[in-house]
Amino acid sequence: MTTIAVTGHMDLTDGTVPLVRAGLEELLARYAPSDLTGVSCIAKGSDSLFAEALLAVGGRLVVVVPSEDYR
Repeated sequence: MTTIAVTGHMDLTDGTVPLVRAGLEELLARYAPSDLTGVSCIAKGSDSLFAEALLAVGGRLVVVVPSEDYR
């Protein structure tokens, strides 16, 4: 099993989002979806883009839920 964990910037510009999406698609294409697990807090920005891309290729997502007083 391959596990990829992601954390990244929250405030992406409109011009950056397509670049991040393309990079994630390129990265995830290297792995068999049935063997791929991603870990993310799914915060806005690159974390959410990763989660969307992972699920789009058929990977499994493990979400880390921060505590109530998490900033």
